[in-house]
Amino acid sequence: PSYERLVKEVSYVLNSELQVAGIHPAALHGRAKSIDSFRAKVARKQYSNPLEEITDFAGVRIVCHYEADAARIAHAIRREFNVVEYVDKTLGLGIDKMGYGGTHFIVTLGSRYSGARYDGITDLKCEIQVRTVLQDAWAMISHQLSYKNEDSVPPRLQRDLNNVSALLEIAQRTFDNVRE
Repeated sequence: PSYERLVKEVSYVLNSELQVAGIHPAALHGRAKSIDSFRAKVARKQYSNPLEEITDFAGVRIVCHYEADAARIAHAIRREFNVVEYVDKTLGLGIDKMGYGGTHFIVTLGSRYSGARYDGITDLKCEIQVRTVLQDAWAMISHQLSYKNEDSVPPRLQRDLNNVSALLEIAQRTFDNVRE
C-alpha cells in the first residue's frame, strides 16, 4: 500500500509539472510491483538482498513524442525529486550496439514533501522511466519477445531485434529534426 501511495504521488507531481511546462506526454502511468512480479524477478536474477537491491517496487513511466521533451521531463524530475540514481540506457550501449533506449531515474520524495499525506513514503524509492514513443514501442515488443527469456532467443533473432532498435532510433532523429 505504501508503494501504491508513492506511485500516485509521483504521478500527480509529474502530471502537474508537465502541464505547467506545456509538455503533453503520449502516456504517463505507474504501478506498484506485484508480489508475483517480485518473485519472478528474484527467480530470474541473482540478488544477495532483493529487498534492498530492487529499486522498482514503485514505477512510473512517461512516454513522450520527442527527445527534446524527454530532456525537459528529465529537468522537471531533477527539480521536483531527490534523484538517487540516473541511468541513460542509450549511452550505456556505446556507439556500436543497439538495444533498449531511454532514461531511468531512481528518486525519493525527500523532506521537501511533509505532512500526513506523505507519512511513510518520503524515503521510499520510485523508478521513473522516460522514453519516446518509438523507444517505448521497441521496449514493449522486445520485452514480450525476449527480455524475460533472453537465453531462449537465438542470437540471430536477438540481432534482428536490435537492428529494429537502430531503425527506430533513426526514425526518432528524423521526427525530431522535422519538428525543429
